[in-house]
Order: sequence, then C-alpha cells, then structure tokens
Amino acid sequence: DVEAFTVVYNKYHKLLYVLAYRYLMDKAMAEDAVQHVFTHFWEFRSELRVGISLKNYLVTMTKNHILNVIRRASPSMKIH
Repeated sequence: DVEAFTVVYNKYHKLLYVLAYRYLMDKAMAEDAVQHVFTHFWEFRSELRVGISLKNYLVTMTKNHILNVIRRASPSMKIH
C-alpha cells in the first residue's frame, strides 16, 4: 500500500541516491536512477518476490539500473 511504500522510500532513498551518485557523479542522473528504481518497485509491487532483504534487493536494482545507464551512455562516461 501507499503507506508501506512511503516508509520504504523514506528509509532507503538517501542510501540509493548516494550509491547512484558515487557511480554516476552527476546529481540529476543519480536522482533519475533512484526515481526509476522506486517507480519500477511501485509498478511491479504485486509481482515482486523479495527473497533477500529489501535493502539488498533495492541496492541490486539500483546497481543494475546504473550499469544499464552507463552502457547506454557515451563512450566518454567513466565508471568511478
């Protein structure tokens, strides 16, 4: 429900943002990455089965999204 999602968002948003920023080194891209993860999490909430901790699940989602962003980016973008 919305209340549970809000609790998850408030608990993990900063952690995921810091992770995204560490790799992307761009504030807007990091914010977009976190927004993408939480949007995906919300849209597929009824289908998601988290077998590990929710924190690890969200971190993995964020890392996978960041890697996809980097792969699609120009060759000049470096992984930090």
